Amino acid sequence: MSLLFVMLSAITGILIVRLAWPNGLRLCRHDLLRASLGAGLGLGIASLIVFLADAAFGGGAKFVLAADIGVFALSFAANWILRRNAACPLCAHPSPGDGGFVLSGAALLSVGAAAAAFCLFIAANPFGEWDAWAIWINHARFLASGPTWTRMFSPSLAWAVQDYPLLVPGAIANAWMAAGTQSQVASWAVSGLFLFGAIGVVFGVLDLLRGRMQALVGVAALLGAGAIIRMGASQYADVPLAFFYAAAVAMLCLPDAIPADRHSWWLAGAMAGCAAWTKNEGLVFLAVIVIARAIAAARSRSFHPPLFALLIAGAAPFALATAWFKHAFAPANYLISERQQPLGALLADVSRYMTVAVEFGRQGFIFGGWLLPPVLVLAVYFWMVGKSAATGPGRLAGLLTTGLMLGAYAGVYVVTTKDLNWQIETSLARVMMQLWPMAVLTFFLYARELKPAAVPEQKQQETGKRAKGKGR
Repeated sequence: MSLLFVMLSAITGILIVRLAWPNGLRLCRHDLLRASLGAGLGLGIASLIVFLADAAFGGGAKFVLAADIGVFALSFAANWILRRNAACPLCAHPSPGDGGFVLSGAALLSVGAAAAAFCLFIAANPFGEWDAWAIWINHARFLASGPTWTRMFSPSLAWAVQDYPLLVPGAIANAWMAAGTQSQVASWAVSGLFLFGAIGVVFGVLDLLRGRMQALVGVAALLGAGAIIRMGASQYADVPLAFFYAAAVAMLCLPDAIPADRHSWWLAGAMAGCAAWTKNEGLVFLAVIVIARAIAAARSRSFHPPLFALLIAGAAPFALATAWFKHAFAPANYLISERQQPLGALLADVSRYMTVAVEFGRQGFIFGGWLLPPVLVLAVYFWMVGKSAATGPGRLAGLLTTGLMLGAYAGVYVVTTKDLNWQIETSLARVMMQLWPMAVLTFFLYARELKPAAVPEQKQQETGKRAKGKGR
């Protein structure tokens, strides 16, 4: 039953996304993108329902169940009444081409292997690793308790990082409260939806903007960092955060190719808002992506306030929930509450900058468990194919967002109150993985799209003559 309600939340989100990009009752090549975005949005909405139930109404499984069914019913009715005969606006964008049998088969094989590895990791560690059961599942149990949920802020539980936002535990708790039982299957399903949703977003947007071949290569690069599968199966919040980062950047890139599309703006805002509602790093991302998109728009002289209003409106429900949680319930973050050294002294310590720079550079060569250094692999690929001739502020915003987030993460390490070496050792690989899907997406948007090799005209003529001879 818990699995059923996780899927109900995901389907609700898919229905909402289909209101933005309708396709009636038909299927098309962009349904994977709709499904990937919608599943993440639906889980975000499910977590808001639980937080509202606990914070405003003192908890209540009946409220959660009624809200889940009500939002699903409204979304379904709106699709049936308003959009059942609509044509897919994404299909109006010309397809850059197919991916070929061999490349498609290899990509399917890699995704299948990733699914098998995910299941094996889950079977070996059903309750996840340390952060999963100590933070995310722990918080979900408190949220599912209803009226007593604020006990999660007890000083004796300070080790559970009580100020983390509630999207992941809220999505799990929603399924538990609606089903009336606490099953670990809900956490597995949430983790799997975000992991494979990130793959779906990268593939779907590259398929739309750069062609099927580029999309397949992008998926291979994403899964080349095999550690993302283990991290997803560990039931941490880093992969959900990575999903929302990539999804927000992806939605801001669509107007580059489809200028008339307005819905991608509020979807980008919703994805960025969900990132803020997932982890503290997401709060930085929400500010960074708005700034980056504004810089890109100013550079291309395409700043339109109404579009930025849509971006802010999409983020508003999740940003407001995060602000309410931080102000009314959560204790201060350890970067503030545990500060022993003056901030100025840390900022003036050159050795800390050197340590952080060396470790960030080192991650470029060992990150993700690649057989070869990922920085070198991608550099060689870009040298071989060249830069795409496509332009637009969206992909520049993606590049700026990735760079600014790297800088922000480096800055947090410089001023951390914990031992710097310990902090890097225990978290750097995870925070780099948060940026990986977004970085892969941005990289392949800048790389020139791949196209099947054309048959020379002379060879085509010879083939045609032989065919006519056989016909006689």
